[in-house]
Amino acid sequence: MIRVLLISVLLVTTLGGSAAAQSTLFDQADSLLSIYEEKNLFSGSVLLAREGEVFTDGYGLANRSWEIPNTADTRFQLASLTKPFTATLVLQLAERGNLSLNDPISAYLSDYPSGYAADVTIHELLNHTSGIPNYTDFAAWSDTTSRVDWQPQDFVQIIAERGLEFQPGTRFRYSNSNYYLLGMIIENVTGMSYSRVLQNQITRPGRLERTGYLFNRMVVPRMAEGYERLSNGYYEKAPYHSPSTSYAAGGIFSVVEDLYRWEQLYYNDRLLSEESRTSMMSAGRGNYGYGWVVGASYPDEVTQFLKNPFTFSSNSRPDRQPYQIQWHWGSNPGFNSLLLRVPGEQWTIIILENQQLAGDPEGTNIFDIAGQLFQLLHSESG
Repeated sequence: MIRVLLISVLLVTTLGGSAAAQSTLFDQADSLLSIYEEKNLFSGSVLLAREGEVFTDGYGLANRSWEIPNTADTRFQLASLTKPFTATLVLQLAERGNLSLNDPISAYLSDYPSGYAADVTIHELLNHTSGIPNYTDFAAWSDTTSRVDWQPQDFVQIIAERGLEFQPGTRFRYSNSNYYLLGMIIENVTGMSYSRVLQNQITRPGRLERTGYLFNRMVVPRMAEGYERLSNGYYEKAPYHSPSTSYAAGGIFSVVEDLYRWEQLYYNDRLLSEESRTSMMSAGRGNYGYGWVVGASYPDEVTQFLKNPFTFSSNSRPDRQPYQIQWHWGSNPGFNSLLLRVPGEQWTIIILENQQLAGDPEGTNIFDIAGQLFQLLHSESG
């Protein structure tokens, strides 16, 4: 709370008086982000768009050893912001008749070593109502499992060892296991690797030339290094996290401009039909659709929505209508990401970060930053 109040005071001070009245939206956004940068509370790239007008810039350092700054062209791990990509691939296959969302996963994972495979549907994987436990919550995850380079078919055994947490379809619980299994289904249906399907169906036709799948030990040009900022102000490199454990749940890297191009494709039929887009953006339990968090919020509630996505409910105000928001975030060691879109206004906020705050309950300021950028968009909309 102190940190947020401090930033708010600094922002008002920086933008106060007649100078603020003359500032453009993008000037104000840059001033806000520069304050976070100066306080070492943010390091990454940001894109802010309103009705086709775009602001983007980098803040902080992509590589602290060589003092290389972040730019709009810096690549970052997306972590769970990969999930909207995976959901899109699944819906594309459904449109082509290659699978049905109501089919049990046993129809596509014939060798899945668990009895519940006949009870869980693809639909329930997509919207996190399967009951399959989240593998990143398993006891050995941080110290052992996440640091091993796996083959997907071997890693699936770890997921299958645990029983269901609840009867499929009866509850919501966010689980990376769901999207890992969706990656395996994509591979089995197409006969191609997840990375190749991603390339064939999204990145190549969408001209996302700086977006791809991060393989184990892969060297990516212009990729940011992930860091942890300690409470004493010093930095450490983030622990190694094998991309194979992220896979279709969190294994994509990208840049802010590619993500904006990809997000804009949802406004037409180039990625998905209107029917599939409607299904994807229809909130089920936990405000979750297919790969997107979906809900309504007033500007002063957006930060709360971002920090409590699955339990958030906007307080109705009879004199105003809330904004309809679609968004997702991601977090891997040393990296955070967030993409928020307001299709009714054609607003987009994209934040990619290469530092985490050790000892901080959230480990990042991207939710506070996104909430303040949203209020700037709202205030400038008149």
